[in-house]
Amino acid sequence: MAEYPKICLVGPCREEFIKAAVYDYVGAVYDYLVSDNPFNINFPTETSAAPSYDGVLTKLEEKEVKEKFGEITSLDQVANYLSTAKAKFFSGFFEGVEEPGDCQNSLATRKLSSSSWGHGFIMAGLHWCYKDYLDQFEKIELQVASNPEQWLFILEGSEEVTKYSSPFEIPYFIQLAEKLRIPVTNTIPRISNPQVLEEFRKKGYEPIDVVTAFAYQAYLSYQNDYIGALRADGFLKADGRLEGMTNKEMNTGLDNYLNAAVEQMAQNIPVTTQEVKEKIRSFLKDRTKQPEEHEKSVRIVRYYEDIANRLLIGVTREALKKSGRPNALIISGSKHLSAFERVYQE
Repeated sequence: MAEYPKICLVGPCREEFIKAAVYDYVGAVYDYLVSDNPFNINFPTETSAAPSYDGVLTKLEEKEVKEKFGEITSLDQVANYLSTAKAKFFSGFFEGVEEPGDCQNSLATRKLSSSSWGHGFIMAGLHWCYKDYLDQFEKIELQVASNPEQWLFILEGSEEVTKYSSPFEIPYFIQLAEKLRIPVTNTIPRISNPQVLEEFRKKGYEPIDVVTAFAYQAYLSYQNDYIGALRADGFLKADGRLEGMTNKEMNTGLDNYLNAAVEQMAQNIPVTTQEVKEKIRSFLKDRTKQPEEHEKSVRIVRYYEDIANRLLIGVTREALKKSGRPNALIISGSKHLSAFERVYQE
């Protein structure tokens, strides 16, 4: 058994301490069971020989890591060793998994400091562009891992997703935080936040209007993807004819998603979900209503972004103060970047 300071991942230490830190980190973070689902990352549980990144490398942990990732024979190999382990970790994950077509140069990063609020590393861009998030995080990965007690992760939507759901970058960072024992929070208010709903009321929008708008926009996005997938798989021809599927079957798939979208958007909001579903179905059937309802839903979604950005500044500062941790990793959509920048302005 070898004990080591975690700072040895980046700081000058004795050779055996550096190797022990690297072995323990790689074993704890980059050892996993390959899954058929490219978005299902299975970190080992804290049982058997599964390494735990805890400042102690047991002989069994060392043996397991060396068998899977090889041995470090020289300290000059450490950077390459980490890169190779990471490549093995993600091998198969990106094969056949398409990112959105507009991912290139979509991610903005900021390193900001404030005497009052500490240091923030912000990554803001398009969700699903997970390669960009991972590439940028690599710049500070060892800095985070060498001193995890000094970090807080602020992840958009982290309270809404499970460990194994998409978008990929959020559940990945949730699980990484678990392995490093870093607290995770989301400081972007949800539409169910009482302050958000009150701001909407001031503009004349009731909760049912808000839920309807968000569920309708989610439905439209899914509808485009769903029809695109049918066409790609040969079920839907360019002229709109269905092959091997009935209109009823196609509409059932869309309707099931609408039900799920409404249930999700209506969580903790005082509305009757059945009333929302019927309202959306009514203007889906009546094309004369769709332009007006679409325009209204877009206005509501955009106004929410304005509300959320105004509120998140204070919420984020409170979270930073409460955590007592001087460093924060912040991951969000690009529309919140300017608001998070203002968090660090004195």
